[in-house]
Amino acid sequence: MKHNIHFAGRLMGVHGANLPTDNDNMIVIYGNTPWIHEGACLCTYHITRMATKEEFAASKLSYAYPNVTFCLKQFAENCLLEFRLTEMDTEEYNAIYRKISKNPHQIRDLWPGNPATFLHLHGMEQGVNYSIEHGYELDVEVEFLKLLGPFIQECMSMQLDSASENKARSALVEMKRHLDVPNATDEELIIRIGELAKAPPAGIEGVMHLRKLRFLKDCNSFTHPLSESYHNIRRRRNAEYMTTQYASDKEIILVAIHTRIEQWREASKNA
Repeated sequence: MKHNIHFAGRLMGVHGANLPTDNDNMIVIYGNTPWIHEGACLCTYHITRMATKEEFAASKLSYAYPNVTFCLKQFAENCLLEFRLTEMDTEEYNAIYRKISKNPHQIRDLWPGNPATFLHLHGMEQGVNYSIEHGYELDVEVEFLKLLGPFIQECMSMQLDSASENKARSALVEMKRHLDVPNATDEELIIRIGELAKAPPAGIEGVMHLRKLRFLKDCNSFTHPLSESYHNIRRRRNAEYMTTQYASDKEIILVAIHTRIEQWREASKNA
C-alpha cells in the first residue's frame, strides 16, 4: 500500500501517473475530486485547494468527468488507504517517534485502533525498533516452503558447474541441520520441507525458525531465485491484512484524515 497523498505546510501532494489534468486552468482530478495545483514534479501534483464547482464547470475536464465530487468526506473515503499524515523529520513525526520507537504499547496512548494502521498512517512501519505481529507471517513462510521444496528438486536435476554444485551441497547440509534431519537424503529433506508446509510450528518462534532458512550459509543459491516470489507473497498478504484492519478502524482513520486535511486547509489559507 503506497502513500500517494502527503502534506507539507500549505501544500497537499498527490501522486499518480496519467491523472486527468487541465493545465490551462491548473486543475487535476484525484480521488474523483478536482483540485487546483501550482505545478507537478515526477507525477506529484502540488495541491493548494479544491476547485470550485464554477472553476471545474469552466474546465475541459467537466465534459469527460461529469460525476466528480466536491465533498472532502467522500474524497477521504475514496483514498482511505493512501494518506500519510506526518512526514519524516517534521516536529510532529519526531514527537510521535520518540514516544513509540521502543515500545509498541505506547501507541495505545495515541491511538485506539490497531497499531498497524497507526504506523501506516504515519509512515513508521520500518522506522520503529520493533515489529507488530500481523498474524500472516507464518502463512508467508509456509507459502515460501511450498515453492522451496519443488525448486530444490528442480535444481538437483540440473547440470551445475563445480563451484555451484559445491555451494548447493553446502546449502543442503545447512538446511538439514537447521531442520533437525542432519542425516537425511536430499529427497528426505524435500519431504521434510513439504511436511513443514502442511504442519508448520506455531507462534512467532515457528515463524523465526522457518524464516532462518533463507539466511543459512550458502542457501541463497536456492532462496535468492525465489526472493521476488517471496516478496510478492509478503506484499499481497500485507495488503490483505491492512485492508482488513483499515476497514475495522475506518471511522477513527477518517477522523484522523479529516483533522489533517483541516490543518492543511488552514495553513493554505494563511500562506
